[in-house]
Amino acid sequence: MTCHNNLQDNDGWTALLWAAHGGHTGVVRLFMVHPDTEPDLNNNAGETALMKASVYGHEPVVRQLISSYRTTIDKHHPDGSTALLWAAAGGNVGCIVALLNENANMNNVDKDGMDALMWAVSVGQTETTEVLVKRGADLSRKDKIGRSSLLMASETGHVEVASILLQHDTTDVNVYTKDKVTSLMRASEHGHSAIVNMLCKCHDTDVNVQDGQGRTALLFAARSGHTDCVYILLHHPSINPNLCDLEGHTPVMLAASGGHEDVLNALLSHREINITIKTQNGFTALILASRSGQRAIVKRLLAHPEVDINEKDGSGLTALAWAARTGAVHIIELLQQYQSLQPNVCDGSGLTPMIWASRCNQLLSVKTLLRDTRCDIMAKDKTGDTALDWAKKENNKEIVQLLTRYTQLSTETSEDTGDDTASDSSWHTPSVMAYRYDDPVSDMQVDNIQDVVKLLENGPYISWRQKTGKTSFLWAVASGQAEVVKVFMLVPGLDVNEQDEYGHTPLMVAARNGHVEVLRLLLTHEDVSFSHTDWRGRSALIIAAEFGQVRTLTALLRCSEVNVNQQDKEGHTALTIAAIAGMYEITNALLRHPHINVNITATDRCSALLFAVRAGHNDISELMIGFLKTDVNLEDCYGDTALHVAAGYHGNMVVTRCLLKHSHIGVNRRNGQGSTALILAAKNGHMDCVKKLMEHPLIDVNQRDNDDKTVLMYACIMGREDIVCLLFSHPDVDPNLRCKEKRMTALLLATQNDHSSIVSLLCARKNLDVNQMDEFRATALMHAVRRGSQPSVEALLERPDININTSDVQGKTPLLCALADGHYDLAMLLLARPDVDVNAKTLELKTALMYAAVFPEGLPALRLMLAISGVQQGNSLDLLQVNAADENLCTALVHACKSGNVEAAVALVETDGVDLELLDDQSMTPLMWAAMLGFRVIVQALLQVRTLDMNALTPDGLSALGLACECGQVEVVQQLASHAAVDVNAGDSAGRTPLVAALEKSQHECVRVLLQHPAHSLSRAGVRPPYLPPTLKAMVNLYRKNVQVRNALVLCAPPPSLVVDGVGRAGEMCVAGGGEVASILLSLPRPFQVVQHVLRKASPESLNTQLDEFAAKIQPEVEGAVILFISGEILVTPEGPALSLASTHSAPTNVLLSSLLHKLVQAPTLVMLLDAISVKIDQASSQSTHSAPYTHIFPPLLHPSMAILGAMSRERQQVVGSRCSLFSGVVARELLHGVSLAQLHQRVNLALTSHSSPTSATPLSATLLSNLTQDWLF
Repeated sequence: MTCHNNLQDNDGWTALLWAAHGGHTGVVRLFMVHPDTEPDLNNNAGETALMKASVYGHEPVVRQLISSYRTTIDKHHPDGSTALLWAAAGGNVGCIVALLNENANMNNVDKDGMDALMWAVSVGQTETTEVLVKRGADLSRKDKIGRSSLLMASETGHVEVASILLQHDTTDVNVYTKDKVTSLMRASEHGHSAIVNMLCKCHDTDVNVQDGQGRTALLFAARSGHTDCVYILLHHPSINPNLCDLEGHTPVMLAASGGHEDVLNALLSHREINITIKTQNGFTALILASRSGQRAIVKRLLAHPEVDINEKDGSGLTALAWAARTGAVHIIELLQQYQSLQPNVCDGSGLTPMIWASRCNQLLSVKTLLRDTRCDIMAKDKTGDTALDWAKKENNKEIVQLLTRYTQLSTETSEDTGDDTASDSSWHTPSVMAYRYDDPVSDMQVDNIQDVVKLLENGPYISWRQKTGKTSFLWAVASGQAEVVKVFMLVPGLDVNEQDEYGHTPLMVAARNGHVEVLRLLLTHEDVSFSHTDWRGRSALIIAAEFGQVRTLTALLRCSEVNVNQQDKEGHTALTIAAIAGMYEITNALLRHPHINVNITATDRCSALLFAVRAGHNDISELMIGFLKTDVNLEDCYGDTALHVAAGYHGNMVVTRCLLKHSHIGVNRRNGQGSTALILAAKNGHMDCVKKLMEHPLIDVNQRDNDDKTVLMYACIMGREDIVCLLFSHPDVDPNLRCKEKRMTALLLATQNDHSSIVSLLCARKNLDVNQMDEFRATALMHAVRRGSQPSVEALLERPDININTSDVQGKTPLLCALADGHYDLAMLLLARPDVDVNAKTLELKTALMYAAVFPEGLPALRLMLAISGVQQGNSLDLLQVNAADENLCTALVHACKSGNVEAAVALVETDGVDLELLDDQSMTPLMWAAMLGFRVIVQALLQVRTLDMNALTPDGLSALGLACECGQVEVVQQLASHAAVDVNAGDSAGRTPLVAALEKSQHECVRVLLQHPAHSLSRAGVRPPYLPPTLKAMVNLYRKNVQVRNALVLCAPPPSLVVDGVGRAGEMCVAGGGEVASILLSLPRPFQVVQHVLRKASPESLNTQLDEFAAKIQPEVEGAVILFISGEILVTPEGPALSLASTHSAPTNVLLSSLLHKLVQAPTLVMLLDAISVKIDQASSQSTHSAPYTHIFPPLLHPSMAILGAMSRERQQVVGSRCSLFSGVVARELLHGVSLAQLHQRVNLALTSHSSPTSATPLSATLLSNLTQDWLF
């Protein structure tokens, strides 16, 4: 099955991305050693594995990722950020240092212009900021809106970060944004007083600098109400507290309009403050405060000697006018207290405050202004309109009615005054009327009481009602004037049950206000109704109870017609309302009534007792409990009784004790959730109530709720040791009961929640079943191990009946759980037990030894298990199974090798009986895994085992060396290649050797190591298509010209039985010679023409014709370079040697090569001439030609882009059959894989020596000739 390392889910996440996100270093390491893994793949959000690991602070993962050349460290997110920016935000210093050490660009910015330092500063990463500053981060850089790092720190309030930035001289404290906002302004605006203080202490800080709207730091602090910042700024010696913004607002004005009293006090305490400054609209601080309705601010400003209460703004409006206009009644009342106030000051249009209030429909403002005798309601504006006229214009009916009535009353009063006008005028003032009726009069009652006075003077007028629906009779009742009420009651046709807009009758009003005499008068009327209710459905009795009027309530209770149990719309009676409000006297009075029903329920089905208990009124609760007719077990809509509430929820010992004394108390009653009072008291930690409940003789300590949990279970869940001890004092408590949640017991719940002290208490109980399991077959010991609780594990292990080998649904025993979860100290405790089963397996067939072999921390446990020669289980001896394999056929040794646990692997290798050659499901041995993953120490330990097969192959035909080459583990390749037992040419029948694996994955360093090995065989490598060795490309790419090989001419004589696909071959020497080269060239990407020609039986004319045709097809400017590979007896033709050295030439000439090279002079050409034998020279040639015949094989160098490499042996024997000579095959193999000339000479001679028979004489050395100007290597 093929594994796709780069497969992505619907959100674009790869397995590597998930591993990096979770910080799984081992998994990331496995992926990174795989050559096909692409670490730069991003998900749909644009996040890469490196970004995820960086932001979450997984330093080992970051180091794993950046160690690969495939990882782009500065890859950009769609928002422009890089991994360094993410690491800066994450705050892990190790990740930052690792990225910077790998030359991560610290100047990268995101789309907002923020660099790594800004990211760190914006989230307050102190250590990260310090590292970046030390590594040279640019402190003066700004983002796209002009914010610097210091400004961001000031904005976010990160004091430590700002301190680090301010310690550097390059930090400009006055740098500003595009809006000219500075760091000091931002800190002042957000109330970061510590940063404001630091900035003010800097000598070059300009505290008076203004932004684009003219605002200073002091203006920002005052507007936001940050008193501390204001004080700090005011103490700066160069502060100007009167600077205003473009609209003319000063700090005092902004503090006043915002209602910041403390800020205003701080500003007014400054000696240079100017409170008389006005804005461009003429507003002062007083007018702005009045306009905003800031009463405390107005009062504070009026206390300042320079403030004028009557000052006007640009439109002529005063503070009073603005208060009247906006309906700020509390401001009007405050201003009216000052004698210097002029309430009739008009603005530019002649409008007074009264006119403004009428015009703006501010009814309360009009009424408040009318109280001031200085107010002139007849004042007119410039158009002659009064306040009443404006009210009519704006159709403000209520104000029209009020001003009309006020005008009429004023007129009638003036007519009735006679000679004593002043005396009669004072008759209608609120103060005189309040004194006359001996009752406080509210502002809303002023006009209505005047109606009453007029009624008494001019006769009854009982039908008139004002807007509240109250008649004069109702007002008389409300004010408690018994004499006045008597007069009204004498009026024929009086409706004694009339109701106002809220449905209140005179009887209700008298009961509410506590006017007993008035109430008694009303009760004497024959038409008075006790059953009338208001809009809430409340009767006079309920209202009397609601307002705590004991006297009126007692008077009503004496009437036989009164229904003491009458309920309002929510079901409340007078008794329930009294119980809620905690009115003891009223409750007591109601309980004395013979017809009282104390068990009537109201909202949430609560009775009076439940309401009293809920509200915590102990005296009323005791009074209700002691009442004989009280049902103490009544439940509300949740099923809670008074005992549930008192003991379970509130922990009220007084009420609980009183309830438990009741003979009919249901101590074991359950509420809607099935909880008893005992369970609730335990859940809420009310220890005293738990103790008191357990003293009751009928208490059931094993009662369960709807989840089948008992009080003991809840105590175990919450870790209440005191409650557990108290419960164990009861003889009936059962610790082995199970609940519905996973079938847990009290012990299982205690271990699951890691309450070790409670576990110890439970283990001390003899009747406890310590081996009980939950629905997942987990015991208490397993839960304790998973929580890593050593005290709990020790307490459980002290039990003699403990079974430590019980397995859960995953097949894990406590030992396996401890090792799998990394609790190695607990594993050591379990291994110390003689009955521990070290060979237990999970459902995945994993053993304890495998888990211990994965991580270095498990080494002590692993060594202890290896030291155990056997364990006694029953009557049999079960030896430690060191070669046990899991479902993937991986042994403990394989796990150690795959995870890189060196010490564990070495310990296993040194253990007797460990099979080092067992194969897993991928047919991999431990040596192969260690080699592939690059664990040198493990490889070294395995190589020391003499019996180990070092050259075993995978199904892909690779040995351990081949796997190391494929994954680019250079050091392991060197280590394996230097071992005598390792075959560097090991491969399958298809020729897939370590060299092939290295070439396939472009692991150049590994190829270099293999090529330098003296025993390496290129013929075994059999470099197959479509892989062309990189050196061949480099050889053709002469003088750094970027051209591609697209044409080749292969001339072989005799031919090497070449097959086009490069598979079929006629023999090793044929494969090694022209066949190998032609096979490679034939497999190159099309278009590519390869001309094969057999020189034997070819005339020079026919050969020249074919060469002309080949050269004519080449277009150098389009098709690139040319390779000429000429091998075998290339100079032999039926007519004689192809090489003719004319005596007339100054130098011998190869006619064939010369002709061909002349035709290819325009194309970069590499001529490889091998085994040029049977060279014949004219007798007429010069003596120098006879002495050095091999140099004449090379024609003169015609073009700088041409290079010729020739190699020939001194042997004179002809090739046999259709095979190339031994020398030709060796040189071809070495030449194609890129070595220097010196290395080529050495290797060819070594190869010839190794192939020579023992009886043969020492072979002649090879001769290498070349016109290359430099060595060619990778």
